[in-house]
Amino acid sequence: MPGSDLLAGSPTRPTGQLVTWIPDSVGIPGPNVKLARAEYAVESYLDHHAAKLVSRFDPNSYLVLTDAMNRHDVGRDRGGIVAALGRVRAATTVVAVSSDRLYLPQQSAELAQAIPDATLEIISSTAGHDGFLIDGAGVGEVTSRLLLRSA
Repeated sequence: MPGSDLLAGSPTRPTGQLVTWIPDSVGIPGPNVKLARAEYAVESYLDHHAAKLVSRFDPNSYLVLTDAMNRHDVGRDRGGIVAALGRVRAATTVVAVSSDRLYLPQQSAELAQAIPDATLEIISSTAGHDGFLIDGAGVGEVTSRLLLRSA
């Protein structure tokens, strides 16, 4: 498939993925830990997860979705972000992963604070941004609480 090397661990893989690597401060080997083949730990991690991603998604769809997310502005023509979020009336739970370095828990707290009656749930995980994917049980518990609250 044309362009599939973008997500398959090739040298052209987006370097932005490096942001999700967990720093040494949380007790997991950081990106500068050498593996047996002179490959950095972060490279092995990214290659593994990139291969899983490319097997599930068309790379072009991923690029289009990423672009749409980057361009979306919830506050556009709504008086700004806080005003737009202040109009949310749905039962809302904002979920963060404690070790996420892409979307910091503090940012999730600010989001929850801007939405009326929203709750904030923080999943304790050392998996960084991928904690949402890896800790299915934690996400399931949060979802169950939201559904019970909405019933």
